[in-house]
Amino acid sequence: IIYENGVYEIVFCARPQNSTNNLVGLDAYYAMSYDGLNWTDPIKILSPDDSVSGYDNCSIYRLSLVKADGVYMIYYSSMSDWYVWKINLAAGKDISSLVGMGRDGFDAVFE
Repeated sequence: IIYENGVYEIVFCARPQNSTNNLVGLDAYYAMSYDGLNWTDPIKILSPDDSVSGYDNCSIYRLSLVKADGVYMIYYSSMSDWYVWKINLAAGKDISSLVGMGRDGFDAVFE
């Protein structure tokens, strides 16, 4: 959770309600609040990569939100179908324009 200019912002992971596996199929969500008690409906901001070779094609897990110089940075762990875990970074000037740093590089965000 971060707090800036009277607004709380949170990122978290969640799985589908009918899922039977705690680690598979987790997506990342964002919500905001003005009082820390009542939150907006969550919006999905990151999902596992659907490709067979994706390093995060199974699950998104344990997110941390940082905002510096007007740029949102989300550090998160991910798991592949082969149960390989990685640490990742997605960043953007707003929460709806996050770019995975492993694929598209920092230039798109930090120009």
